[in-house]
Amino acid sequence: MNVLRILPLLLALPLAAQTQTVCGPDPSADKDPSLGDFARQHRAAASTKHATVTLNEEDLKPIGPFPDITLDEQANDISIAAAYRAYIEIHTRVEIDNAVHDWYDRQVAAYNARREEVARIQSAQQGSIPYYPQYYADDQYDPQKAREQNALAQAGMQADQRIIGRNQQEMSRITSALQRLRSTFDPKGGRYDWFNTSLYQQRY
Repeated sequence: MNVLRILPLLLALPLAAQTQTVCGPDPSADKDPSLGDFARQHRAAASTKHATVTLNEEDLKPIGPFPDITLDEQANDISIAAAYRAYIEIHTRVEIDNAVHDWYDRQVAAYNARREEVARIQSAQQGSIPYYPQYYADDQYDPQKAREQNALAQAGMQADQRIIGRNQQEMSRITSALQRLRSTFDPKGGRYDWFNTSLYQQRY
């Protein structure tokens, strides 16, 4: 009789254990997302973002009717002259004079920017005599440090000379182009007395 009473209890124990296993907490629920999941989420979020470029009126404003003198390509005298001939067909004399003056001022500004950079570099070179300090570690001369410092100083001076050489070459291209194009803008040679082609003589 006692065995019959205990038997249902024994049969119920496995069922309760299975129920606890099925309904118990999921160990993976407390785990943080893996690095792979995080990377995928980050890429997905980044792919939805787009760069926004805002242009103001100055960005959209045309530079002028005539192209600037090219400094790193073949001379563009023909393009400048063609643009000038097309412009004078449909504009007044005042508009033409103003356009030529604006174009000339841009070329002079480009020339002066390069001349000023050359002057700054040369002034810095004259104001600080290159020297190569001796490096010591614990009162001991470090030849490796000295060689590194010498190499850096030499590289800096060489970089400065490359900048000076490039700027001087571009300055020469500007003045040469102005000399060639003056007859295009002023065929008779008396209208634009301000059209100076000897820019190296100008003060700035």
